[in-house]
Amino acid sequence: MTADPSTVGTNKPETTEELCERWLAWCRSRRMFGPPPVKENVLARLQKAPPKPKREFDPGCSPRMAAFHMAYLSLGDGQQRRVFDLYYVHHVRPVKAAADALGISRVHFYRLLAEARQSLSERAAAIEHDVERTRAVVIDVSGESTP
Repeated sequence: MTADPSTVGTNKPETTEELCERWLAWCRSRRMFGPPPVKENVLARLQKAPPKPKREFDPGCSPRMAAFHMAYLSLGDGQQRRVFDLYYVHHVRPVKAAADALGISRVHFYRLLAEARQSLSERAAAIEHDVERTRAVVIDVSGESTP
């Protein structure tokens, strides 16, 4: 697999939080292909304008981001997904207000957020691995190699 252009030249491994922030920028770059994912609801009133990115990011066609997006879509509509959406997609702050609206404590909110990030990271890695394995099988069967 080719290196992800956004991580080329960095020596430290990417944290799950950085991966989530990069995924959000990647999703925003694709809004031209469909309607924005934000739905108006009671919790949407709590959101503020999205923060400006810490650094410039050119998402390009990243296989890692595509795998992360597929992992995100596989989360379902559970509480982890709602917490992840509130924190990353809707940028709801303060977290205590969002937790109260969900009927959970602030500590539980952060625990669910950490579990969602970890789950997404693991699922994305599994998807990337499966894609690479499938690519190897297809190349082996066809006798052709791709660059």
